[in-house]
Amino acid sequence: LAAWLVYRRASGSVKPADPGRQELINEYFAPGTLVLELPLDNGGTLQVTSHAASEREAVEGSPMGSFEEWRCLRFLQSGGLIQSVTKVVVSPHRQLAKMRGAVVPLAYTKSFATIVLAAMSAVGAPVLSQRRRGKEQLSILCIGLGGGSVPSFIAEGLPHCQVDVVELEPAVIHAAKQGMGFSERPNLRVIQEDGAMFALRAVKEQAHEAQKTGLYDAVLVDAYEPNGNVPAALWSRGEGLAEALSGGLLKKQGVVATNFLPHVDLAAPLAAYGNALADQPGMSFSIQVNKAIKLENDLEQLFETVEGTGNRIAVHACSLSELGDAELEERLMEEAKKVGEETSCL
Repeated sequence: LAAWLVYRRASGSVKPADPGRQELINEYFAPGTLVLELPLDNGGTLQVTSHAASEREAVEGSPMGSFEEWRCLRFLQSGGLIQSVTKVVVSPHRQLAKMRGAVVPLAYTKSFATIVLAAMSAVGAPVLSQRRRGKEQLSILCIGLGGGSVPSFIAEGLPHCQVDVVELEPAVIHAAKQGMGFSERPNLRVIQEDGAMFALRAVKEQAHEAQKTGLYDAVLVDAYEPNGNVPAALWSRGEGLAEALSGGLLKKQGVVATNFLPHVDLAAPLAAYGNALADQPGMSFSIQVNKAIKLENDLEQLFETVEGTGNRIAVHACSLSELGDAELEERLMEEAKKVGEETSCL
């Protein structure tokens, strides 16, 4: 699964160091070199910077003379906070850097990938090969591209998963491809459109399939306005995404998850998703993204409240029976380990 989970320590075995581990955070928090800066259609400016990596030797198979470095994407109007971090291979013979999809540096992106895939496995979606029937495929909708680290990780780790990414801002798509090392592939495509409008159009154009089986195994929302808030159309009752969910956007054993800033009350979005999916009983819960304070911190830290920590992830998992906190923790950890093995990350 995400590197923060998959390189966790195990007794009696030695694991390779996570190339996105927390102890390297100062490398990309340090001042960097400007790669590009672009205005956003909806206000504000985005910026991509490059940062030297102490572990700069390029992965095996890279062209001679290649090296690795960090790339950071920031939205300047929201205080210049880092929105995405990727590790890329820079080649003297290639104009654009290439993202290492398996490296997931930021805690919130690791948490997002971990929780979504574990929850999908818990509800019975065909994440694991032993649960797939024949050539059964997965399908995931990501609303919001950012630097492209989460969709790239999923598409690379699960080749049987089709990942559709919808991004409103042309500048973000340009920055991801030109600056962050993101690239499309057969099972990973980007559509430039409003996320809520895309969702509504999808259920309308594929109405028969939407009503019969649902369209996506998971819907991930990681999109923001210039002020850092998630657009209301993606989490409010009766708004675009909720309406699309009630129309069959999500499969019967599906998961919807949205990443919010720490101060947001998640009662309203969880209620909106639960109401929209009322005919698909499931369980709503939230996860706090904690700042790592010890190198050995791993999945268990998701379930410990730490003062002053980061983003919160709202999750609704269809077909997941109501569980107590301890049972939920145990179930997600168990599924996360299985998915880690499936993606060859353990």
